[in-house]
Amino acid sequence: MNGQTSLCVREILSASGSRELAASVGRLYRHVDRAVAGSGFQCSNRGLCCDFGQYGHKLFVTTVELAYFVRGQGAQAPNTPVGRCPYHQEGVCVARRHRPIGCRLFFCQPGSADWQERQYQALRSRIIALHERLGLPYMYVEWLGGLVQLAEKAGLLAEPGALTPKPGCG
Repeated sequence: MNGQTSLCVREILSASGSRELAASVGRLYRHVDRAVAGSGFQCSNRGLCCDFGQYGHKLFVTTVELAYFVRGQGAQAPNTPVGRCPYHQEGVCVARRHRPIGCRLFFCQPGSADWQERQYQALRSRIIALHERLGLPYMYVEWLGGLVQLAEKAGLLAEPGALTPKPGCG
């Protein structure tokens, strides 16, 4: 599996249907968005960082972020060039409302890296507590690999967002 953590897909799919997940992650993301709005940083690259391979970085997410993403966007195998976010299309994030924390906090401006790290560390205990409340294993996985694993192991049907988990976990 290329050294990638094996996701527990059944738990992610189960959590994705939770109203508590939707409400709690929605509140968390609004908090993050307010922090971003007050930061003074602005995106000027219009998604160049979404081409992870060319930009030279990786995006990591937690299992609760994946569950929230599936709830809002569904899940399907990414069909884009390797190393590129499948939800950045024609210069626009088509998953903006449900995008992970890393997408919300990342700016390529000088001085933003320290701010990003402080923001994420301040959120970390809330994120872990949310996993515990939902009974969802806390995992920190690379975004593109997590999407691929989720789509493959969920045994997706032909229509986008139609999920039917295969037996077993991981």
